[in-house]
Amino acid sequence: MSVKWAGRRAPQPLELSAQGVMLAANRLVVVVSRGRVRMDRDRFWALVKASRQPYWDRFSGYGPAECEAHAVALTQALAELPAEEIIAFDRILDQLVWREAYSWDLWGAAYLLNGGCSDDCFVYFRYWLVGQGRLVFETAVRDPDSLAELPFVAEALTRSPGALDPECEELMYAARQAYDQATRNELPTAHLAGPSGGPAGNAWDFEDHQGERRLPRLWALRYGPGSRSGWPRPRHSDP
Repeated sequence: MSVKWAGRRAPQPLELSAQGVMLAANRLVVVVSRGRVRMDRDRFWALVKASRQPYWDRFSGYGPAECEAHAVALTQALAELPAEEIIAFDRILDQLVWREAYSWDLWGAAYLLNGGCSDDCFVYFRYWLVGQGRLVFETAVRDPDSLAELPFVAEALTRSPGALDPECEELMYAARQAYDQATRNELPTAHLAGPSGGPAGNAWDFEDHQGERRLPRLWALRYGPGSRSGWPRPRHSDP
């Protein structure tokens, strides 16, 4: 399978040929070649990137409107894949959200970005993180403080913290809705691992000054360099 960004809108209606299927999902064109298609992480991230492309750039950010549009485009693209590939996509997504990005330090980063972050908030934050693409996601899993380097994050936290809304619940349902469109059945859930326990790493109080040591760049953006007073009013309950 190859995923590419088309510079012009794909012809309507859908073109069916021996070479595969072309789907117009806004301006996204997904080409599914003949033969068995195997969903792996490279293809997973290619789909995420291609379906996000018209709705994201590193300067303007990725808020609720961009999240919703991205989820719609991704759902349309997934719905053209074989059912087993939709399941495989959802399996990878589940692993990323519940195994790789489920850590105390990333929760602390979400808390600083949001000005507070509940359990549900942290779930939606991890889907938002997937929506940022492979490089941002994998870098943030290794170093949550790296999110401070995203230009739209730095801009929002220094100028208008309330304008940043790093949550994307809609991406959670993209595969489920695509499977329903493709098969008229509910997406099986046996492939979902879910959480295997609590977040990885050592628990810490996000309103403790450990945050200044653990996440110094995000801390400085939220409170100012060297700040040790004045907590923002959380938008969500404490974890």
